[in-house]
Amino acid sequence: MDNYEEIINYINENSDKIISDLKDESIAVYAFIKSQIKNEPISLSKNYLFQFIFLNYYGLDRIGFSDEFLKDFFEVFEQYRKKPDKFDLIETVKRFYEYDINDKKNYQFSFFTKLYHTIDTSKPIYDSNVCRAIGLKLLKKDNKLDQLIERYGQICDLYNRIKKEKSLSSTIKKFDNRFKKNGISFNMKLDFIFWQTGKLKYKERKDNL
Repeated sequence: MDNYEEIINYINENSDKIISDLKDESIAVYAFIKSQIKNEPISLSKNYLFQFIFLNYYGLDRIGFSDEFLKDFFEVFEQYRKKPDKFDLIETVKRFYEYDINDKKNYQFSFFTKLYHTIDTSKPIYDSNVCRAIGLKLLKKDNKLDQLIERYGQICDLYNRIKKEKSLSSTIKKFDNRFKKNGISFNMKLDFIFWQTGKLKYKERKDNL
């Protein structure tokens, strides 16, 4: 991972572009997902509109999950949506490893951090763009659970330090000025910022080839 100062300086120096490149619809759809979790009386296992939007929003509709996998997944989602403190990320990831995805077994770690964040917005999302933003090389195979857990811990520690030191306060302010009364948690603001930062770094690298 890049050192802390490099990460912070890059984001603050490029904050105008990072914030301006965020899409209004991304914020709006995220707000809809959160409203369904909080207010919708229909079980998530039966709320097919929510399922469609959630999968599409996070790009999970292209992975090739079986109907059985998704049925089980949204039942777990419903089970813990009102009691996130009972949710065990690692044990859930291990449990779903038993499903074959396109005839292969993989830990769908990023997928389950998205569930975890949705029921508890203090939890960050593990994502390839977030990894790129902080200088973590992408794993060639998503089947090394110990490394995935270690990386997720690094992201958690980074977000906690940023919150404590207020090192991205100016960038957060720009986010709030653009998306007024957004009701988004601090860590999700960081997720949006780091996700867009990863996309920017990827584009810069491609342009320099």
